[in-house]
Amino acid sequence: VRRLAESYGIPCFVEQFDTQYFAEKYKLSIQVAARQLRYDWFNKILQSNHLQYLVTAHHQNDSIETILYNLSKGTGIAGLYNLSKGTGIAGLHGILPKNGHIVRPLLCLGKQEILDYAKKKKLKWREDSSNASDKYKRNLIRHHIVPILKQINPNLEGTFQENIEKLSAVERIFARSVTDFKNRVLKEQTGAYVIDIQHLKEEFEYEICLYEILKDFGFNYAQNKLIIKSLEGEAGKIFFSDTHCLVRDRKELIISTKSSSPIEPFYFQKTNKQVQSPSFTLSLSIFPKIPDFQFSTHHIHLDFDKLEERLVIRPYTAEDVFYPLGMKGKKKKINDLLSDLKVPIHLKDKTLVLVSNHQIAWVVGYRIDDRFKVTENTQNILEIKWELTVL
Repeated sequence: VRRLAESYGIPCFVEQFDTQYFAEKYKLSIQVAARQLRYDWFNKILQSNHLQYLVTAHHQNDSIETILYNLSKGTGIAGLYNLSKGTGIAGLHGILPKNGHIVRPLLCLGKQEILDYAKKKKLKWREDSSNASDKYKRNLIRHHIVPILKQINPNLEGTFQENIEKLSAVERIFARSVTDFKNRVLKEQTGAYVIDIQHLKEEFEYEICLYEILKDFGFNYAQNKLIIKSLEGEAGKIFFSDTHCLVRDRKELIISTKSSSPIEPFYFQKTNKQVQSPSFTLSLSIFPKIPDFQFSTHHIHLDFDKLEERLVIRPYTAEDVFYPLGMKGKKKKINDLLSDLKVPIHLKDKTLVLVSNHQIAWVVGYRIDDRFKVTENTQNILEIKWELTVL
């Protein structure tokens, strides 16, 4: 290879890797490890030499082997999605002639055509010794499966090329349909993504289209089937991917990022002017009377003198009860209040309470406690403005 490059006056780059060590360290197959190592190296060469494209010698037979490999692993029209790999319909188009900065100009040629040309022009080439080994799955397809298929169809390469072109077109149509589907059914709100269940079920082939949405949040096809099944059951079912949580709520599927860690109880003095925690900010002011302001669930007034000096904000528990403002002294479970307000489960689990001497003074963002409300006898008023910085 060095001599060939020298004869054409072009640079030649050579590198060696301990592929076995890399494969064992990262628990990869030898072929996957070798591919990752060489493509990482190719990209470094591109960057350091300010080159735009990487041109590889993949040919038509490589693409056939890729399709057969993906089919055997669970892809295809009848079984579109590999349960573990999730290659999908994209696994059926074989190797792409252009994928970003990678270009493959020989995909229109079969291996035998390339060999015939090389022999005719008396070109020498280097054959990788691993190509002869059947311990690699792709080689099993190359040495045993393809020859049998060619007995059935001697024009296997030509037929596959036609199928690749058709399937590539189908993939583009499918991708556009999925994008339209996402735009119709997936909505972003309150730090989460929401899918209206009734709207979803009215869509054509919604099961497979839903998977196209969910795979972006880390859910696999097996989970997708369970989620589809949950649509006919009661609300409350929860599913987890590595990064997200999906809740089958009453009328919606709610997808939110998994919390990295629960919010810890946060203590502060009621005389503080501002309180900053990792997840929220409180601004506090003391007034002799209620100032003019527009009331909201995140901007409240409490009787300053009824509150202990040391306050705490913590997550609510299932046992927590309080006396909601306007309930005339009747106590209520916070869990029931949140249910009455139809708070989505992913937000319900993040609900916090302001506590004074073991009494709940405020279900943050929802309702204050009647015991701490401002009355005509109130001497000092504590104003609290709440801003959530992490959902």
